[in-house]
Amino acid sequence: MVPLQNTYQMNLIEEKNLRIEAGVMAVNIALKRLGLIDDDISQREAYRVFGEAKVRSWINAGLVNRVKGEAANSKATFSRIELETIQTLETNRKLK
Repeated sequence: MVPLQNTYQMNLIEEKNLRIEAGVMAVNIALKRLGLIDDDISQREAYRVFGEAKVRSWINAGLVNRVKGEAANSKATFSRIELETIQTLETNRKLK
């Protein structure tokens, strides 16, 4: 059995981490909207950074949006912020 004080302390730590992550995400979104950072990541790079199986499962679950141009040979891209958010949620077991 976990003592009540340790549970309370863990909840505070989790809450602190969630708030920090939310702040970082908000800053990244603001920088993207201002055009100061490029949020696009190619499909190949997304597979390399996050793992092909994970990215494909996120696509199939409708958690991330794949953007592809109108031409048949256009490069597929993703939002890096979106991918990082889903990865963070999975890591923190908030998403199953």
